[in-house]
Amino acid sequence: MGGTDIRTTPAEPRLVRPTLLRACLAGEYLSLGILCFSAAIGLLWLLFGTASPVASAVMITGCCWTAFRAVGGMAGEFRAGWVSACVTAMTLLLWLSAVRDVPAWLVASWASPATLALLSAVLFCCDVLDIRHVQNQHIAPELRRRRDGLRVVLVVCGLFTLWGVGLPIATELYRQGHPDSAVQLERMTLPQHIGFRCGEAFVTLCFFILGANIGSFLNVVAWRLPQGRSIVSGDSCCPGCGKSISRRDNVPILGWLWLGGRCRSCQSAISSRYPKVEALTGGIFLLFYFLQLISGGAALPLRTINLYRGVLWTVMFAKWDLIGLYLYHCFMLATVLAAVLMIHDRYRLPRRLQLFTLTLAAISPLLFPTLILIPAFPAIPTGSYSATHAPPACLLFSLAGLTGGAAAGQLFSWFSQRTRMPSEQRLPAGDLKWMFAFVGAVLGWQSAATFLVFALALLLFCRWLTDGSRWGPAWLLAALLLHHATWRLHWIWIPTM
Repeated sequence: MGGTDIRTTPAEPRLVRPTLLRACLAGEYLSLGILCFSAAIGLLWLLFGTASPVASAVMITGCCWTAFRAVGGMAGEFRAGWVSACVTAMTLLLWLSAVRDVPAWLVASWASPATLALLSAVLFCCDVLDIRHVQNQHIAPELRRRRDGLRVVLVVCGLFTLWGVGLPIATELYRQGHPDSAVQLERMTLPQHIGFRCGEAFVTLCFFILGANIGSFLNVVAWRLPQGRSIVSGDSCCPGCGKSISRRDNVPILGWLWLGGRCRSCQSAISSRYPKVEALTGGIFLLFYFLQLISGGAALPLRTINLYRGVLWTVMFAKWDLIGLYLYHCFMLATVLAAVLMIHDRYRLPRRLQLFTLTLAAISPLLFPTLILIPAFPAIPTGSYSATHAPPACLLFSLAGLTGGAAAGQLFSWFSQRTRMPSEQRLPAGDLKWMFAFVGAVLGWQSAATFLVFALALLLFCRWLTDGSRWGPAWLLAALLLHHATWRLHWIWIPTM
């Protein structure tokens, strides 16, 4: 070689690259499904959509791009994200403007522009994650978290704009393209519609912020209560240096991201569990805000769904019975989440927490009888308000819920002892009986029994999926969320009382 200067040049990036979506087996199947689905849509429009050349060209081009992105084409590039966003916007506008001169079955079937818009929107979200992954490979974790904080703010602003401004414009376009449509919205003008949707978006954001702030409080409860410290006095402080955290750094989720996950004073690491719990609690509040509150009680059993629904008729013209049920059930879920955090940290649940929550759950139906949805026993008619919500019936509901829940907890403890369950899955029998008794006191002994079925089924599924080594007590919260989200659905299969 002598004095020859040999320089290695980096290999040119491949056109098709690995993506985060295809990093697991489920993602591979999803990518394959999107590929086949988009190819089928493109073929149908190529054969039957030639009467409208513009619409056919848009659909075929969009299908080709969607299929190309599904296999990882140009993954991680800004250009791919922009093209996916343009494809989503063009197919959505095509659907809103009502495609003519093509067979009606083609527009109204699974091959409609709306379906392609949904597929390209999913791939656009994958593009955003891939771009973030590529950008964050060679930067410090602190800077990456600060950038994530900015991205969170931009995403929230984007969703707010999309709901408050994009939805009214899309509705107006749909109304013009479909003059026979029944979508009238009380004949609101476009500015009035924008103001109405912005108000809805603001109220929705407030409920998420409420949940995130409660999640911040749950972090305090899970950390201080097992140590015997007060949860109402004393500012939040750094676990490393003990210095109080300022108000600007104590904003849920965003405060941790802006700090880069480190204390401003001593630069010691702060656990990522804090923003995760805050985001999870905010998500729970938001989930049941849609399922229980503004839906008019659509997820609640043995209750007539409100005729007038939505933010306006449920929150602004307050339906206090629904709001009370929503807050009561969110209190139950937040309490169980705090208990799961303490059990995960290998703490026994404090007796004062158990007694306080059980007492509050037992006396709440006596003070507010509308919190009872299911009577304690069949002898009490469900349609009679005086019979179901009389003080003796309320007391019977609480006692039956506590007793039945404790029995369900004891049965679950017996089951866990009879199976080869990993040590981290073997929860203390007293904590299990408290959790089931608490759920029974809030929702009724029937719900404690169905919660037991959900918990056993989910536990067996998790053990089959991952051998149960990484789940800890989290599956209990997941089982309760699944039970509560499908409460009305699975109650249909229970004999009506």
